[in-house]
Parts: sequence; C-alpha cells; structure tokens
Amino acid sequence: MSHLVVMFAKAPVPGKVKTRLHTEFSPEAAAQLHGCFLRDQAARLLTARPGFEGWISVAGDSDHPVIAEIAAMGVRRVPQPGDSLGDRMACAVEMGLDEGYDSVTLIGSDSPTLPTAHIDAAAEMMDRFDVAFGPSTDGGYVSVTTRRLLPVFREPIAWSTERTLIESLDAVRGAGLLAGLGAFWYDVDHAVDVAFLRRHLDLMGPGAEVVAPRTHAWLRSHPTG
Repeated sequence: MSHLVVMFAKAPVPGKVKTRLHTEFSPEAAAQLHGCFLRDQAARLLTARPGFEGWISVAGDSDHPVIAEIAAMGVRRVPQPGDSLGDRMACAVEMGLDEGYDSVTLIGSDSPTLPTAHIDAAAEMMDRFDVAFGPSTDGGYVSVTTRRLLPVFREPIAWSTERTLIESLDAVRGAGLLAGLGAFWYDVDHAVDVAFLRRHLDLMGPGAEVVAPRTHAWLRSHPTG
C-alpha cells in the first residue's frame, strides 16, 4: 500500500503566521514557534517510512529557509492552489490520487505532538471507510484521510469553527461516502494551547526529545511570551 501524507503549511514569516498567539508572543517569536512545529511534524510524519511518503503544501515563500530545510529531509514541496481552504484540500487530494497513491492524509501544521500512530491508524481505516477524520478538541479535525476524491470540500463548510467536523461529516455522508472517526488530538492555536503543549511535553520527559525536539527546546528557552 502506498500512502501519501500532505502537510498544509504557511512559510513562518513574522506577522503572517500564528497571529492568535500575538496576545502573549511577539510576531517574531510566534513565527519561530511555528517554524519549530513545521520541522518537528515533517521529521516524524512526512519523512519516508515504509509505505508512506510526504509532501508539504506551501502557502507563501516556498524557498523560506525552514521550508528548504524540510525539503532537504526528502519531503516534496508542492503548491497550494485554490481560493478556499476546502478547495485547496480537494486539490491536494486530487494531486495525490492522480499520482497513483492509494490514499491521502491531509494534516495541518498546528499539532507538533500528533503521533505517527494516528496516521498509521487512519491509513488502516481505508480498508473499511472512504474517509476518516481525526477529530480535534476544538470541534475541527487534525487530519482527514481518504481514498476518494473530495469535491464536496468545495461546498460551503464553516472552516476553523467548532462546527467544522460536523459540517464536513455531513458533506461527506451527503455525497454517499462512508466516513469514520479516529482518535481525538489537539491543535495549538491560542496562548492557552501553548501552555497545554508545554505541560504535555514536560510530562513526556525524555520522550519529548523524540516527539517534538525543536518545539520542546524553543519552549524551554522561552518560558514566557
């Protein structure tokens, strides 16, 4: 089985990313943290594992040093065409399936501790479902995995709200596709989420250096915003 993992990402430019963290972090600090998220997720979830390959779908400067570092890991850089988030997601799925992958997982760049087992389980769900969502605690989802085209994502869906998962499920089921749910995880969007992430990594002990070493090191060197 050949499975593709695509991470949607913005180049970590100050003032352009993680703007909801600016209540506690400067634009420069927020961009640095975002860059750590990107590199940690890419290293674990996008670099080649047996049966898996990874792309980074870039909005903004695809030659940014952080993006170039990820590409040097063996991750393919691809454009992010489309006017809406749903359109961009549908396009990414189409690109992956058109290149012959059996299934495609889309992830964001806000979950630096997302386990590899989460992606593995979603790929395995493709034996039973057309689409599998990885729900997030904020009402959206940290991943969506599919073996089918998803033009329904181009229909009106309340993105980045507490209804995103519900409306996405309704759209997929309305298209006659069988949808499943994986395990919950969390995104890091607000300052309170950073505090939770900090505690989570501290509780991991030495495991934090395996899961999110760059993020953990940055948080230890920045005890406050």
